[in-house]
Amino acid sequence: MASSDHFVIYADDSAKDLAKFAEMLERYHAAMAHVTNKSSAAPSPSNRVTIFAVGSVRDLQELAGGNSRYLQGFYLPRAGASRAFVQDVRPNGRNPDGSLRVLLHEYAHHYLISTNSFAMPRWLSEGSAEFFASATFEDNGRVMIGRPALHRGYELAYADDVAVRELFDAGLYDAKKRTRYDAFYGRSWLLYHYLVFSEERAGQFGQYWLQLIQGTPSLKAAELAFGDLDVLEKDLDKYLRSRRMTAFNIPGELLPIGKVTVSKLSEGKAAMMPVIIRSQRG
Repeated sequence: MASSDHFVIYADDSAKDLAKFAEMLERYHAAMAHVTNKSSAAPSPSNRVTIFAVGSVRDLQELAGGNSRYLQGFYLPRAGASRAFVQDVRPNGRNPDGSLRVLLHEYAHHYLISTNSFAMPRWLSEGSAEFFASATFEDNGRVMIGRPALHRGYELAYADDVAVRELFDAGLYDAKKRTRYDAFYGRSWLLYHYLVFSEERAGQFGQYWLQLIQGTPSLKAAELAFGDLDVLEKDLDKYLRSRRMTAFNIPGELLPIGKVTVSKLSEGKAAMMPVIIRSQRG
């Protein structure tokens, strides 16, 4: 078991790998705080996110229930008892695998919800989570946030397109009946990334958010902040074809983390972990 300021992690793994995994997640939290310029007090010990590494992808899918062949991890948001379930701990964060990326995506939701007082439209919630989840980690503590979401590349190229108006207006999106998987997540990431880094549209994202918190519907807020949405659509398509994209490259010295402790479970608790995991899954 690893214990840190924001996480409790249970895994059948070496103490070295478990500590490295916990430190990586703490650096991820610190990187989000750095990029968003939002700091918060560490949660009470009982309010940390608990992560269970449950084994193979088959074990994970069986625990989750349902029939999803593509499930690589899942997260249960609960007041005071948030739980995440992933495959085996893999502390190599240079190229995160699917299970780790799911965890990063869901923790981004957890962090952004806990540091904001206002609900986000779905495109903004998912786009920002994808933005932060496309992170990489260096052994020297450096974290890169906002890299291209390469895992969404196939989706952006081949899935059914989603127009920006459909991103901004959930009603328009729901009204368009689709028979295939669409590019909602990929387009949401692309729009969020573009608005964060576009020099031509500097300040517009802030105007959009201000309109939202004043109660303006998302589509109207977008029209007020971004102007002609047909132009925004064309700019976004052009941005997708960019050969280079900007990212935040944050050195380790700017990402201080607290102490990580690793301990071995007692023989009795170790034997009970399958029961505990199923109980926490619910």
